[in-house]
Amino acid sequence: MKLVTPSLIALAFLGALALVAAPAPAADKINVLIIDGQNNHGWAKTTPVIKDMLEKNGKFTVDVLTSPPKPDPKKPMTDAEKKAAEEGWAKFRPDFTKYQVVFSNYNGQDWPAEVNAAFEKYMQNGGGLVIFHAANNSFTKWTEWAKMVALLWQGAPNGDRITVDDSGKIVRTPKGEGIGAGHGPQHPYELVVRDKEHPITKGMPEKLMHVKDELYQGQRGPGENMDILMTAFAFILGCVPLARASGAGAAARQVMGFAVIGGMMAASFLAIFLIPVTFYVVEKLGGTKHEPAPAATPPPAQGHANGGGQ
Repeated sequence: MKLVTPSLIALAFLGALALVAAPAPAADKINVLIIDGQNNHGWAKTTPVIKDMLEKNGKFTVDVLTSPPKPDPKKPMTDAEKKAAEEGWAKFRPDFTKYQVVFSNYNGQDWPAEVNAAFEKYMQNGGGLVIFHAANNSFTKWTEWAKMVALLWQGAPNGDRITVDDSGKIVRTPKGEGIGAGHGPQHPYELVVRDKEHPITKGMPEKLMHVKDELYQGQRGPGENMDILMTAFAFILGCVPLARASGAGAAARQVMGFAVIGGMMAASFLAIFLIPVTFYVVEKLGGTKHEPAPAATPPPAQGHANGGGQ
């Protein structure tokens, strides 16, 4: 199965619009609002990079709105800190109508209800939303947000899972079946362009390699009104539902799942550890010893070949 990765859509948005598009006159610029301030990833480092990339392109004007900091559960807030947080959230009232795109680099506390309502209205009126990486972890109890994002970082009981088969057909795994959200170790992986006519992907090669990164899989949500632009293949994780199958025909699917997962893990172990170690040991124990070449004999000096001179 091909695993849908919404964070890739955000990266595709940046790549296609910020790196490929030619600079445009100021009157045609797209107004972008980046929202950050709380995140389990390094928002303070990523936001400046995103802002700089968009602004250097010339097609965008970028504002940044930073929320109040997230309280530390291990450190009780003082009265002064509580007051500062309350005042900060009271001032957190973005005017979404000024922007064509809201770029979320936020994963933290719920926004005030007034802000949620304003954002829902903004989206209903045609606003744009880009979810960057862990921003799809946020607001799991906000129903309208889940509809906007389509798939969130949450467990299998919380929504459907969307995958794509080799023919490009969407496969929907019902809520409660299969695995939930996760990712394996960072690694380079191949992307397959599924929608070749979309403005973001038009002109891209059919297949391209992504740099070393996390590949999201198993995300859950309503999964509605989605344009799937690109997919990637998480082979071992994609076979976990087979290994955990239940119901009619479960035995056959479990055998297949365990065989594939076990075989791939064994092959990875052999290729990464055993084969290199074997080569090293064989070379050390039974390798051919290379004797140093004898030093070359210098040619005799002219006029002294017979031990005498003229």
